[in-house]
Amino acid sequence: MIDLVKRAASSQAGIIDGLNPVKFDSTDPIKLWIVQVGIILIFTQLLAYPLARLRQPKVIAEVIGGVILGPTVMGRIHGFTPNIFPSASLPFLNLTATISLVLYLFLIGLEIDVGTMKRNLRSATLISAAGIIVPFGIGAGISVPLYHHFVNEDKVSLGHFLLFTCVAMSITAFPVLCRILTDLKLLENKIGIVVLAAGVGNDVIGWVLLALTVALVNATSGVSAVYVLLAGVAWVFFMLYPVKYAFRWLAKKSGSLETGQPSAVLMSVTFFVVFISAFYTDIIGIHAIFGGFLAGLVIPHENGFAIAIVEKIEDVVVILLLPIYFTLSGLKTNLGLLNNGVTWGYTILLIVVAFVGKFVGCAASARISGFNARESGAIGSLMSCKGLVELIVLNVGLQAGLLDQRLFSMFVLMALVLTMMTTPLTLWMYPPRVRGRMQLERIDSASLSVTSLKQEDSGSKFSLVLERVDQLPGVMSVMHLFNPPTSANRQFITVDALRLVELSDRASAVMRGSEIEELLRRDPIAKVLRTFGRLNHIAVSSLSLTVVPQSKFAESVASFGRSKSAELIVLPWSITQGTTHLSDADKPASTSYNPLQYLFGNGQVSGDADVQYTQFIRQVFVGASSDVGLLVEREREESLSLDPTQHLVVPFFGGPDDRLAVEIAVGLAKQNLGVIKATIIKVTRVADDAESVGGKEQHMENPTVASVSLPGFPDTVYAQPTTQTRLISQTADEMAWSRLAKDQGDNASSNISLVEHQSAKPLHAILERISEISSTSRNLLVIVGRARQMAAQSHYAEMLQFSAGPHGQSLSSAGLLRKTVGDVGAVVIAMTGHQVLVLQSKHIRVESGDA
Repeated sequence: MIDLVKRAASSQAGIIDGLNPVKFDSTDPIKLWIVQVGIILIFTQLLAYPLARLRQPKVIAEVIGGVILGPTVMGRIHGFTPNIFPSASLPFLNLTATISLVLYLFLIGLEIDVGTMKRNLRSATLISAAGIIVPFGIGAGISVPLYHHFVNEDKVSLGHFLLFTCVAMSITAFPVLCRILTDLKLLENKIGIVVLAAGVGNDVIGWVLLALTVALVNATSGVSAVYVLLAGVAWVFFMLYPVKYAFRWLAKKSGSLETGQPSAVLMSVTFFVVFISAFYTDIIGIHAIFGGFLAGLVIPHENGFAIAIVEKIEDVVVILLLPIYFTLSGLKTNLGLLNNGVTWGYTILLIVVAFVGKFVGCAASARISGFNARESGAIGSLMSCKGLVELIVLNVGLQAGLLDQRLFSMFVLMALVLTMMTTPLTLWMYPPRVRGRMQLERIDSASLSVTSLKQEDSGSKFSLVLERVDQLPGVMSVMHLFNPPTSANRQFITVDALRLVELSDRASAVMRGSEIEELLRRDPIAKVLRTFGRLNHIAVSSLSLTVVPQSKFAESVASFGRSKSAELIVLPWSITQGTTHLSDADKPASTSYNPLQYLFGNGQVSGDADVQYTQFIRQVFVGASSDVGLLVEREREESLSLDPTQHLVVPFFGGPDDRLAVEIAVGLAKQNLGVIKATIIKVTRVADDAESVGGKEQHMENPTVASVSLPGFPDTVYAQPTTQTRLISQTADEMAWSRLAKDQGDNASSNISLVEHQSAKPLHAILERISEISSTSRNLLVIVGRARQMAAQSHYAEMLQFSAGPHGQSLSSAGLLRKTVGDVGAVVIAMTGHQVLVLQSKHIRVESGDA
């Protein structure tokens, strides 16, 4: 009976029966494991955000989080380590961390593209060799005093420690380097391409040397070491030839390589290859991570196949599992052991020697290869990045017994300092203002001559910007407008196109940034645009792709326009009839309010407002040095008209933007007789005693949301014009209209109509005129000036009347639509269903003196 009581099952009620959930139980370790992982993720995420603002990679947050959770800080709190990280629970965390590390090394192998190194072989080989040989020699020199001061000479031989120190000094963190290059927008620059290629060679040689070191340490004799090396070399050849060809054959046979998407069966085969390779390298005496790395080299890169595999596993590995490994590195780090002047002296010496060896070797070889001083300094700074690869190397050395906890802490501190230095030092050596951007372009062989888009300027060029698939109709509409296929006087045009791809924190996004040429070749949006241009005899002379964070989209567009000497940059904006209520301040009081509105966009919870895209558009309006056009593409339910004639309607109130709109509309109409018609409506306001039409805006009071303007979210309301600049603009308006009327009088054209209209309600008059024209012309495009600066008339009082209607939120003083496209454009978009081209002239900066 007593024996049965002893064998009775334990209570299943858990904490209800008073059991401690963090008490470690080797038969059921999941509870404490979840607590440990939860704490690790919370610490790393809390640290990652402020460090990201300082442009530091996430691995820094993960290691610092581990240092804080370890004996250096939290370990000094009584009871914390025995209860949260007891020594008996660490094997389970180590197992999870090792699995994550094998998978992460597999991802690193996937990121390595040998083709990148082949395309820059000479410079990359020289820089990579110098980045290994010089630090290797310096590492050998410093390893001797380190060995005699900090290493137990009875357990570790000088030769093994010397070889390990040399490897630790010569390694470069390829994954972190990719992320830094992408963040600094250097991947499309010659510097970034060469550094990436050199980093590939450096990484591969570093792993080979580390495998050699581990094999020598684990071997019981010299003969055993030779057998271990031979077994390792044989496995490398087996993986890179038979296994690689067999995997490629299977990927082609299943159709996965052609589509760029691995099937479920192929993913199973992939995981099998990864873990079998890791198992083999582990049982022969080399760490399992080398097997994972070799498996990554097996995967083909065609059609984005490798990127698709990364996308399927990266979140679990990088977000959930990998922080455990680097936090464990921090837990093993005890900065309290650096407790005397000699130790700190050697630590500082270690940092200086590690940086000088890498920087001098790589910078000098870059200078020999023909780079200037700033470029060479940037290459040396980037190649000195240690990052997470160095931490992996140090953990391997700790497990092999080559390092004790004190020496391990010294090396970890060196890796952290050098990694944190990389971005600031590169920006100081090679700031954006001195960079010569090298765009990767694919030139269409059918490139044709440039034709004027405007009436007077021969050889004008325009650039198109695409981000999403739903913007293709708008881009096609612009290309069709400037080169209609049915025109009797049809002339060819040339287009420069920029494809924007968002860069996120994921490894797959970084791979996209490093494989731009391949990505551009298979990008579906680029294919559609190129095909459309070929069928319509429109030469897409250059099609560039940029992978940048979304916050850098506007800067990339402005830079692209300057590099192509574009006179007009066209942005598409596809909206539906229900998305015109873009307001960030005039929502009803009953609408839920988001207190973080001014950081993240619209203050109200609404699915209609594309706040992020409107901010991007407004930033382009501010930063572009050329004329900017925004084509608002409307989605209408009625069937399309088969009438090829396009009717352009231009409301002309005055100002540089309106003059640009008239210039483009008249130029298109004259070049395309019988295909494009243009109606220019000059509207003059007349006084009406029944309403106030004052020139100053009286902002409506809003009881719910205050009006706030933050840097980075420009309102694009430029400085108020002076009396002199206003008179100059008014004179230019009168001269432009007079010249246009004279031209029509001398050469009367049936497809250009000039209309003068006076009204107390000019916006109402414009809408009525558009309605009349639309009754006889289905293909109607309204071209308006944005007129956020140097507007000849104020429409604020009349817009107050519209604000009382169903579209009032988007037409209010704080409405995002009004801030984005201006008063006239907002009314036309909100009150009609026609396409609208909103134009802003570059001359506003000259006239207002404000950018």
